[in-house]
Amino acid sequence: MGIVYAQFQRYSQAETAFKKVISIDPEFTGARINLGNLQFLKENYREAVKSYAAILEILEAKGRGESSTALKVLINLARSKYVIERAEEKEGPYTILTVTANPYYSDMNLSKDARYYYRIYPVELLNQSDAIISSAGYGVSGYFPAAPSLTGTINTTGLACEVSISGDYAFIADSSSGLQIIDLWTGN
Repeated sequence: MGIVYAQFQRYSQAETAFKKVISIDPEFTGARINLGNLQFLKENYREAVKSYAAILEILEAKGRGESSTALKVLINLARSKYVIERAEEKEGPYTILTVTANPYYSDMNLSKDARYYYRIYPVELLNQSDAIISSAGYGVSGYFPAAPSLTGTINTTGLACEVSISGDYAFIADSSSGLQIIDLWTGN
């Protein structure tokens, strides 16, 4: 019923329907995915991120953390709003470039001979010390729970448009080679 409400832009009724299903069966991922998608449509990115993260936890607990459903949730999570920061030194200071849901963000204020360091994290972590990932150039440099530091880089064959982290893996949407999955501990 929630999907029908959403199709007719009756979002509050759709949300109520999805939440009712979740109250009956908290592990029913279909209703949770639809709720996250609805929150995304309403541009409530903070809640969408929370919904998608809850789905991933449920899937991991059921041993389905690498399923096609988990991959779809990771893609949805990557579409939610995130913060992009940049610095010229890996220690910072970092300044916010944008808060966006646009997967095709381009940093146009670059000097040819400079090296830049980037941090990308969900908008829900804005004004917190935890950054989910840090990158240099077009490569992911790892998972840093508190103070990011460059431990290495990975060059993709094209332009890395989006990155999402789940556990020890980075899922990189690369413009020319598609989805790349990188083990953050080994770099492979």
